[in-house]
Amino acid sequence: MRMRIVRLSWAGVQIESEGAALVIDLLEHTAPIRSFMGDPRLPIVCGPEVLDLALVTHLHPDHYDPDALRRKLRPDAKVICDPVNASKIARDGFTLVGLLCMNRSRPGHSP
Repeated sequence: MRMRIVRLSWAGVQIESEGAALVIDLLEHTAPIRSFMGDPRLPIVCGPEVLDLALVTHLHPDHYDPDALRRKLRPDAKVICDPVNASKIARDGFTLVGLLCMNRSRPGHSP
């Protein structure tokens, strides 16, 4: 099994393996962040044209680009996210799977 990992724009990462494509924090549309980040220093690197799965770490506009996800996710594709963000992402029309449960305990302490 071969795996290919590619750094996309901003915090984005693309992972491909056995014909499946996953993106983490896909960002293609930078207008929402230009007012506080300015223009991108490098060209925007877009993910694959068709995605099987997406992971959204949080809802800041430099990590969650719902328009790009709508264009690229297959109709049966799913989004993984923190439960805190699940209702917003579901309202945006995405199907959620395997909601990521974050361990919010402090280091050295049991949850």
